[in-house]
Amino acid sequence: MGKDIEDFKWIKENYKELLKKYNKMWIAVKDKKVIESGKSLDELKRKMEKKKIDYIFEYITDVQFPSWDKG
Repeated sequence: MGKDIEDFKWIKENYKELLKKYNKMWIAVKDKKVIESGKSLDELKRKMEKKKIDYIFEYITDVQFPSWDKG
């Protein structure tokens, strides 16, 4: 679980750079690296099924939602 938290922190810290490359896409992250991406969550999950590894996923977008952390 600790590595997952580190990966989520990495996404937050690098969001602006990720946004440039992956805007409106789903990304899979493992050990602070983007290992796969897809235009839909289903597409990303299909790609990741073949890899048989644990990962976290996040949707990258420039649209802000009211509940997002502003910090």
